[in-house]
Amino acid sequence: MATTTDIAVIGAGPAGTATAIGLSRLGYRVTVLYKPRGYPAAEGLPARVCDGLRAAGCGNALAAIGEPARRKATWNGKTNSANQEYLVEREHFDSALIDDLKQAGIDPIRCRVEKIENSGIAAKTENGEALVVNASFVVDARGRAAPAGRRRRVMGPPTTALVQKWKEPPGPPRTSVASFPDGWAWFAAPGDGKSFLQIALDSQPGALPKRAALQEHFLNHLDEVPGARDWLADARIDGPVTARNATATMTRAPVEAGLLRVGDAALAVDPLSGHGMFQALSTALAAPAVINTLLQRPGDAALAERFYRDRVTDMFYRFARIGRDFYRLESRWPDRAFWRDRAAWPDDYASHAAAKAGQVTLARKPVIEDGFVAERDVVVTPDHPLGVWRVAGIELAPILRDLQREHKNGNALATRIALSTGADADAVRMVINWLAFRGVIATR
Repeated sequence: MATTTDIAVIGAGPAGTATAIGLSRLGYRVTVLYKPRGYPAAEGLPARVCDGLRAAGCGNALAAIGEPARRKATWNGKTNSANQEYLVEREHFDSALIDDLKQAGIDPIRCRVEKIENSGIAAKTENGEALVVNASFVVDARGRAAPAGRRRRVMGPPTTALVQKWKEPPGPPRTSVASFPDGWAWFAAPGDGKSFLQIALDSQPGALPKRAALQEHFLNHLDEVPGARDWLADARIDGPVTARNATATMTRAPVEAGLLRVGDAALAVDPLSGHGMFQALSTALAAPAVINTLLQRPGDAALAERFYRDRVTDMFYRFARIGRDFYRLESRWPDRAFWRDRAAWPDDYASHAAAKAGQVTLARKPVIEDGFVAERDVVVTPDHPLGVWRVAGIELAPILRDLQREHKNGNALATRIALSTGADADAVRMVINWLAFRGVIATR
């Protein structure tokens, strides 16, 4: 069996689905090829993921997310419940993503991709039938398992997450995280009678036993995890332990001739550093404009490639450093390889550059405009080295030029912005606050 399409997307997770829907909105014929997840899993999501799903047109997936759960954290011997996260069971969530594709007019094909060659994809359907998909462009959204391409990956300390599913009485959603001498654990109970305990461990060669001994290895660590027995007080094991790659990884070639990688296929962060689905959606929301530029405006191809590559690289290192800072907060086991290696990687640069008064400049940088990547004047600050084009839909560069000609306080500037742009009061306030936070203007 053979089919021809404009763009083939391999993978129907959040990144693949959002990219496919975005490309369809731009008028492309899109074919999605996917293989369902082979293991049970839960995931914690920040509120920003909800915003990303809404922007991507993934309403069914958004509806699969329940109420936020308070997260109890035990780290460096101290316990707090300052944060919260949304919990989803991935089987239900992934099914909702398939519904979103179908609702967008894309009928995904369940199959196993065997080879990508010269824009042709060879696959096998569920019944073993050979399938060939000919496409002008390919999007690889197969997650961490996706091939990295001709160039090597950037990788953090080797990490494996051992995941055990449990069965318990239904109840309110809850989540916990705790550090222990050989790693850290995350517990998630979405509230539907299922719960999941994930233990992140070092996976240098020889650090983990063979698959047959993983269950015993997991249980041996359980009593080291503070509070774990309380988390599991009414739970019983429901299935085997599964091992998942949790190493921070980035391909050096997120975009190549005829192919673009999104989601974890482009960059996958350490689970401690942030919620991976946020990074996946961030790449997917940019991908349609990048691909559209590569196909429709080849003269701007280098610009589009630079735009995407810079954002993937910036995001990867920013979250790698955030993870490093979390590891450094745990100071009780500095000589343990797990904590020593992760507290030192990737470097000693700050994870968040401070916004400093006066360090604001204008530069020409690539941005997304009307479905394409184009070069525009943006405002560059230490905390936004790639530049900011708009805040609340209002271009910043003309405002900064106006300020350079004639200094204004916040009230006078707000009036000028409202008159020149027609923006509402909330949008103007966001711009004023953004400029004031970076010391560009005084609000009083």
